[in-house]
Amino acid sequence: MAKITDPDSLSYSQYTFGTSINPATALNGGPANMLIDYENKRFALTAPRYGSIGSGVSEMVGYGATGGVSGQALYSKFKNIWKEDSVAIRFPFPMEAITPESFEFINGWIPDDTTVSTQPGVNTSFITRKLIKDTGWAERTSGGSIARKYFGTISLGANALGPSGFTTVYYNAVNPGLQTSLTLAANSIVDNRIIFPGTVGNGNTFTSAPYFYTGDAVVYQNDGTQAITGIVTNGIYYIRYGGNGTVPVGAGHSFSLHNTRNDSLAGINPVAISSPTATEVVRFTAAGVPENYFFGITEEGSFANEPIQFYSTANDDGSTILYNRDNYYEIFVREQGKSYSKQNIADIGVSQLNFQAYRFPLVSGSDINITVVDGNGTSTGIATALYAGIGISFYQTPQLRTVGGTPYNFNIIINANQQSLRTVYSKVQYLLRQPIRTNAGVAGTDINSLSAVGYNNGSGGKDQFLNSFRYGAIQQPLLEFVGDILQARLVDDIFNFSNTGVNASNLGNLGIYFENVAAGDINNVKYYDNNGVQIIEPFTSTVDLNFNNNLFGDGQGRFWVFYDIPDSASEIIPGLSTSINQTAGTPGATSGIINSTDEFVVGAGVSHPFVTGQKVVAISHSSNPGIGIACTTTFNALSLGADGQGIATAVYYLNVVRGPGIAQSYSDITEYGENVAGGTNNAVYGVGKTTAFKLHNSYSDAVANGYAGINTINLTASGTAGVVTFRQIDTNFSENNATVVKTGNVAGSGVGANQFLDGIDIPDTGQVTFSFDYDKNSQRNRNPGSESVVSNAAIRVVAVGLQTGQYSFTQADITRAKGQSVSVTGALERVYSNPS
Repeated sequence: MAKITDPDSLSYSQYTFGTSINPATALNGGPANMLIDYENKRFALTAPRYGSIGSGVSEMVGYGATGGVSGQALYSKFKNIWKEDSVAIRFPFPMEAITPESFEFINGWIPDDTTVSTQPGVNTSFITRKLIKDTGWAERTSGGSIARKYFGTISLGANALGPSGFTTVYYNAVNPGLQTSLTLAANSIVDNRIIFPGTVGNGNTFTSAPYFYTGDAVVYQNDGTQAITGIVTNGIYYIRYGGNGTVPVGAGHSFSLHNTRNDSLAGINPVAISSPTATEVVRFTAAGVPENYFFGITEEGSFANEPIQFYSTANDDGSTILYNRDNYYEIFVREQGKSYSKQNIADIGVSQLNFQAYRFPLVSGSDINITVVDGNGTSTGIATALYAGIGISFYQTPQLRTVGGTPYNFNIIINANQQSLRTVYSKVQYLLRQPIRTNAGVAGTDINSLSAVGYNNGSGGKDQFLNSFRYGAIQQPLLEFVGDILQARLVDDIFNFSNTGVNASNLGNLGIYFENVAAGDINNVKYYDNNGVQIIEPFTSTVDLNFNNNLFGDGQGRFWVFYDIPDSASEIIPGLSTSINQTAGTPGATSGIINSTDEFVVGAGVSHPFVTGQKVVAISHSSNPGIGIACTTTFNALSLGADGQGIATAVYYLNVVRGPGIAQSYSDITEYGENVAGGTNNAVYGVGKTTAFKLHNSYSDAVANGYAGINTINLTASGTAGVVTFRQIDTNFSENNATVVKTGNVAGSGVGANQFLDGIDIPDTGQVTFSFDYDKNSQRNRNPGSESVVSNAAIRVVAVGLQTGQYSFTQADITRAKGQSVSVTGALERVYSNPS
């Protein structure tokens, strides 16, 4: 419906302010789209709010089919009337022009938003102020003081209409970074008002006014030690300062809490509260309730154009300032299935608002990355449960996550719930459309997901003091697709939770980390950490293990994955190794030999990588270094053979010496036993952080006597300097202590992240997907590869069933690729019997 820009299109008539009128017959029985009351200094534009077309957005219907009147046309019409109308000229003029987009209503003239239209089918008040377009203005009292200020907002650019045929535009006029904390005592609440202290106190005590205005929505939180009676943690309330409601100066002020903004502005119906019985730390955070534009964007108008009040005085007295929101304003458009857009005054180079028009680029279109009708999982063919686990946690303290072996800090964790990246994106976009939700007055946490209870998504406890209160509608965008890559966006850290901010103009960044990403998608995500550094995951291969029905059909099949080399291969397997001095050693201080216990020990801050039963070859500069064992002076892995031909006298088996409580840190194979101080089962075996080992001539001697070993080789420290290197030579599957493959740092289907594939039950589906950190996994001294260095990992998948599946194995290579398939086929078991 067209905006009126020609004053000749405004037909006017007189009326009496506050007396209901039918504008369709107001002008000599005909229509008037403008009404004037000279005596009361009121005027009305007669297109009232008629109804709603969704989300509280008004339908642009009413007499005159008008989309409003430009400020310049309104001013020009008043000039025409005062020039031609013999009644009008007897009264003070209503407007003063500053520019074509900035005016003042003067001499006590006020736009009428209260008189009711009696037009048939319309029984609602006029909305005069909302119909003044393309301008901002101030309203002065008869004495000349400013009672109100409005600025005009005009959006620029095309906007795709939402599913209902219009686009909702909304705004936030309160800085979401406002927050104040204080320590209350038993006498801190008087007459339902919270008294801020007037003396210097501890770090939680504020001695001056908080940053809020009367009428601002705040979220109340406390530390849980003693709640203030009458209000609830995470409850949303509206404040009013004591006395006349004006912003206080200095310390010792107070404010009351109200359930509605109108009550707070009017100073009525305060919430009944009483002081805590003990010292109480409380916090108030700006709720920044998003407000819809009165009119949405429709086919008739592709841009938003409305005035916004940013300055108010009590009862329009022009002196008692209730609020002056001239330093913050954001405008949003977020429609289902459309791209999102947001602008604030800083984006258009404005630091302080005035009563004039401002233009904000605001463009949206179809979002090709939205793959479902609604990102909450409703109205789709996909189960809602798949979306329920996708959530966002905002933490008030940095959360450490390791990517590619390097730790990084993040304050936002998004749980991908093993879903596709576009499903994750769709759910996050859905959350970014959600306004404040309340349950019995408590703010909902659909986007916040309290860190204390995991990914909450709207259910669960909401009473944690350290809940970083968030909700979608005014939250910064979090994600974006660049091609097929889902990228986190830089997010302002408005409360400096990440400890990276410097000042108000340098807020720092809240890093975003994607958790529980499907293994096949891990290389299609990019993060920003708290320092704003973009992080890319090392390449992760994925392998699909497919077991035949014989192996999973009886529900008792189990599988292992070991490192291996093909039976016909002649490649060198690196093997684990360590070098120790020939001279006397001291555990944890100097590497060498302890004669009294026949042990090799490592020096300070190091450990050896071996396990009990490990088969090694001793290598030295001399075949007889004088320490009680023979060594080889040359080593060729290709000529060793199964029995170590050529160096048989230099091959030994280790008994790893452990003490209670030794930490297990070497990530090679799983371990068993308690290995704790005072434990009853300290016969731990496997690879771990150890500092000493003994030598034996056979595997059976090394592992005998509960893994304590027997027939230890006698050692004697040499008097001459030298080094003996012990190198693992049983790296293939067929040797003792074959290395179990460890999965990558992302979970697959059926196995978790960073899990050893060691005796896992075959699922009923017969398929398991695991990830492998191709660029980072250095198990068994593997040299991690890249696109330019081929470092495939040879594996052997071993499986065995009971009732239906025989023992079987399959050899394969893990390459630098996604979705590799390995089939494991077990013959039908016909003999197994285990009568109960």
